[in-house]
Amino acid sequence: MNSGPGPGGAAGPWDRVAIFVQKRRVPILVVATALTALSAAVSPRIETTSDPTAYLPRDRPEVDTWIRMNQRFGVLHTMMIGLEEADAPLTTDGLSRLSRITDGLGKQDGVLLARSLTNVQTLRLGEDGTINAELMVPSIPQDQAGLKKLADRILGDMQVPGALVSRDLKGYMVLIRLDPRKDPRAAARKVRAIVDQERGPMGAFYFGAPFITNMVTHNVYAKLIWIVPIFVVLLFGVLLIRTRNVWSIVLVMFCSGLSLVWWLASMDLAGYALTMTSVNGLLLILVAAALTYARGVQYRLEGRANPLPPTVMVMLVGAVAAFAAVIAFGHLTPVSLPYLARFGEAMAIGMLAVAAVGVMVFLPMVSFLKPVLADRPETNPAVQSRKLYLNLLVFVVMAAIVGSTQIRFAVGLRDLFTDSGEVGRTLAFFDRRFGGDEFIQVDVKGDLRDPAVASRIMRLTDLLEGSGAFADVRSISQVLGFLAHRFSGVHRIPVNGETLNNLWFFLEGSDDVRPMVNDDRNEAMLALRVQSGNQSTSADLVSAVNWAIDGSARKPPASCGPVAPLPPRAHQGRNR
Repeated sequence: MNSGPGPGGAAGPWDRVAIFVQKRRVPILVVATALTALSAAVSPRIETTSDPTAYLPRDRPEVDTWIRMNQRFGVLHTMMIGLEEADAPLTTDGLSRLSRITDGLGKQDGVLLARSLTNVQTLRLGEDGTINAELMVPSIPQDQAGLKKLADRILGDMQVPGALVSRDLKGYMVLIRLDPRKDPRAAARKVRAIVDQERGPMGAFYFGAPFITNMVTHNVYAKLIWIVPIFVVLLFGVLLIRTRNVWSIVLVMFCSGLSLVWWLASMDLAGYALTMTSVNGLLLILVAAALTYARGVQYRLEGRANPLPPTVMVMLVGAVAAFAAVIAFGHLTPVSLPYLARFGEAMAIGMLAVAAVGVMVFLPMVSFLKPVLADRPETNPAVQSRKLYLNLLVFVVMAAIVGSTQIRFAVGLRDLFTDSGEVGRTLAFFDRRFGGDEFIQVDVKGDLRDPAVASRIMRLTDLLEGSGAFADVRSISQVLGFLAHRFSGVHRIPVNGETLNNLWFFLEGSDDVRPMVNDDRNEAMLALRVQSGNQSTSADLVSAVNWAIDGSARKPPASCGPVAPLPPRAHQGRNR
């Protein structure tokens, strides 16, 4: 039994589209074939990004300041590698492997700097009273006496313990600064290959956005080996039960896969990068396509005049709704949520791709299937379906309104990854050996060649270290104090500006201080490692930082120099 075109025998707009396409199915399929070839050529070009700042609302002043600060100090292009001794601390074999790894990484294309315990320099006072720069580890000790002497040398230094080596000397850190002009994921793969080749019995832990992106990508592809066949088998089985027509099953599966190719090509042509958020929508788009085309096959086999199912129209409406969500979540403050905006972009383009394939490929091809006529009930199932869908829609909307008031966004690494996975093991290593895996960054602006400004930064550093909230505090004032101690025997900022400038002279061109201070010496960044197990909220930790900022403005002892005017609140950003 064949259904009519519409109520009263008049064809509606949706029916006229179906009639037009079916009458001209051959030329439309030719055009669709050309578009498919173009999509197949374009889709591999789509760029992928692992930039974590892509999900942050740049229209918020504090976020924009945090991103700009990290760009100035090169933090966004820095990766960390943790190495852990298998048994005893500070072994000859471990130091030798650390040295080879550091040297190998420094020679890799895409790596600007590789710094570890074995190639970091320190300053020593010579017998003639001159300050000499020399390696912290001038040679690898070959016996226990030499290792004991080196351990004392390391622990007697103020800068290296807690930064490049753990205070128990069982964990090492390799800091890598990547070339921002190179592909960070390719560089991360090279880095990992070198480390895995040389590390031997030592444990290796990788921290940084490129490492995490590569790991997630590898896991996804590894699981796809099982997910895709299972998905195909289940889809084939369901369609076989519903249609009992092998060619219709092949058509549904072909068009579902084709919609993904069109989606990737559309993403590239629209200028959108493929992010982890976009990948999350891939399975949803595939399921939506399969359901849409399976419904169309059912309509065709039932002998309906319009086999183009209403779900294709739902795809178009959904695309409009998704684009509206993109505008809402991407541009409206103070509710700007780029993460949801990126997801909305991917879903909107995906729904349009499903609809386009449905009209230009599925509808012409499904018209070649012969209907299997069967008696249909006199009652109109469409009316009953609309009532069911309407009731379901009302229920879903009400549940969404109630649930949205309780929604919380879990964006921390511990929230997104399990403790037993690679990321979880890496975070556990930093907690175990270096006291924590989270940082708060404080941006301070002022003339650091002025003893008053440098002195206040030192007081701020001391207050933060004494707060108990942070396992480690790093600032340029510690380096200046260390140099002053080598010159005068007193760890302090010189009161005299000329003496302070002499200290700066020794730091000119040093790559080790660039993450702490800019080249103009008018901006510095303090890195605060949050104590592992600290249950304080981000707001509490920021309050502790502000308390230290206020405390650093109080009148210091006379030996510390005058009080310098700094901004009432430095820009803080918690970085996971």
